[in-house]
Amino acid sequence: MHHKSPLSRRGFFKKSSVAAAALLPATFAGASVDRSGSAKPARFPVTDFGAAGDGETLDTPALQAAIDACAEAGGGEVLFPPGRYLSTALFIRGDDVTLRLEEGAVLRVSLDFSSYPNGHRRLLYADRVRNVGLAGRGMIDLRGDEMTVENRLAWVMIFHECSGVSVRDIRITGSPNWTLVFRSCDNVTVTGVTIDRGALINADGINLLSCANVRVSDCDIDTDDDAIVIKSRNERLLRDTRNILIENCVLASSSNALKIGTETRRDFYNVIMRNCTIRAPGRGRRERGISGIALISDDGGNLHNILAENIRMSGVQAGFFIRVNRRLRGDRDRPGSISNVVFDGITVEDQTIASSIMGLPDFEGRPASAGPGIQLRNVKIVSIAGGSAEDARREPPERETNYPDAIHFGTFPAHGLYVRHAGGIRLGPNAVFSSAVPDERPPVKIESTAEVETVP
Repeated sequence: MHHKSPLSRRGFFKKSSVAAAALLPATFAGASVDRSGSAKPARFPVTDFGAAGDGETLDTPALQAAIDACAEAGGGEVLFPPGRYLSTALFIRGDDVTLRLEEGAVLRVSLDFSSYPNGHRRLLYADRVRNVGLAGRGMIDLRGDEMTVENRLAWVMIFHECSGVSVRDIRITGSPNWTLVFRSCDNVTVTGVTIDRGALINADGINLLSCANVRVSDCDIDTDDDAIVIKSRNERLLRDTRNILIENCVLASSSNALKIGTETRRDFYNVIMRNCTIRAPGRGRRERGISGIALISDDGGNLHNILAENIRMSGVQAGFFIRVNRRLRGDRDRPGSISNVVFDGITVEDQTIASSIMGLPDFEGRPASAGPGIQLRNVKIVSIAGGSAEDARREPPERETNYPDAIHFGTFPAHGLYVRHAGGIRLGPNAVFSSAVPDERPPVKIESTAEVETVP
């Protein structure tokens, strides 16, 4: 199978220590438009358009008027002074528009869903515009604690087929659903953003759907679902996902902190996750997240050139979960692949479910394995679960057409790492799996797998 990878397997392993330079093109440094050094933009205070900012008056008409005036004038900043602005759906309809919430400003969603236009149960929608975004030290209050799964906002803030998107420094609290959604966007920067108190199932933090040239940095995210998730999902414009950099973030999730999948109808390549801390969720359905890192091909998409380095985890069930699955919900008729993956400098303090690398048994007479080119080096994983001799003999189910997550396979027959239907796996140097409690299972168990190399 031909991949669009710029590096061979051997080259990827050699260069992974400088992978940011090796994987991401030179244009990535300019992923989004930073206007900090340009002339001061025109400003459109929402109070000039009649916004009350008292937390009780529905300010949507005034806020939308300010946004539209900014777009019609050729761009600038829509300024939210200190106050509490109650609103339904807002739309960015022109280029070069940034909503800036000053410190002390709160944009608060209305719970009167009957007042949302045309069933748009969302707070912000930007459709096919350029150089737009959110900024400032203010807060967006999504009031998820006051909603239910049956009666809530849809995807909350969507940038659809936009380019030059920037979201900076804002705090977003109480999300009831997918929070920041970038769908088929190019040149995106999300930096210094706090997302906390995710209130309901599906309250993902950041969703990157079929995007290219994205940098997410210095964010603090605590959600009741995935914290940062990369997918291919846009029926109108399905395309490959490429050149994604996630760094210097603190993440907590009731599900998976860093995830590719499960929607994988196209390919993913050149993804770097580095210098992040993953911890237990502050609230939510589970006391521990499911996986710190999950890489899943479920719909025929190929994942390749993936680097995760310098990531410290605690409060997760599994350190990582690498899985080729085959629900095949799109237009591809055979499983995808996961290849050229390097985990370097990964520490898990208290794993309770074994990390795993799992492909599939033969599919139509051909292998559908995880690999080749999956390397674990400078990896230290400590288990605190304990296990019996009977657990060590257990055979986890295949579950090849079911929803894939680390918690769905029962107890693994190893406490550190379980590998099945994989090939071209390299363990080491310095891949150490240990248990802090008595455990009769081995640290590592490898089944139905070819070409496993262990390097001290």
